[in-house]
Amino acid sequence: MTVRKRAWSDSVHLMAQQPRNLTLDPCSIMSDSVYLGVEPLSVMYYTLSLMDKGSDIFARPTLPVALSRGLVGRCPNCGQGKLYRTYLKQVERCAVCGEHFGDIESDDAAPWFTILIAGVFAAPLYFLFQGLLLSYFAVTMVLISLIIVALILLLLPRIKGALISAFWFSRLKNDEPG
Repeated sequence: MTVRKRAWSDSVHLMAQQPRNLTLDPCSIMSDSVYLGVEPLSVMYYTLSLMDKGSDIFARPTLPVALSRGLVGRCPNCGQGKLYRTYLKQVERCAVCGEHFGDIESDDAAPWFTILIAGVFAAPLYFLFQGLLLSYFAVTMVLISLIIVALILLLLPRIKGALISAFWFSRLKNDEPG
């Protein structure tokens, strides 16, 4: 036992006598590790050069970020380019980052989700209008129809953008010809 303690203490004294030209790792707050002869600027330059080359490790956003960008009608990759040319016509490529969206289609999923969400909001409103506020069936149907149309027009491009972003994130493409 005493031999090991003595050897350990000798190595501590030898380490204390070595020159202090070591540079700390940029992440040393977390890991307590040091680099031998590697400057932090060169590490950062290497990281930035990987980002410039379009490495998936650094450039690809997470799923929640991509979905939130799609919900507002922006490119899921960069968040700056527009996802639509017109109300529901998606672009072939992002004008900012050049990401290709021509093969990604949401098909009938966006209208189905939109109708599902609009119906969930409209059904309680029907009973509220019919039971409490208005006793006339025709007035209730007109109001509910207007609310449903407004919800659909508001939700459809957002849900389609979120679906396109989810398909882009999972790298799903439309393989059907035509």
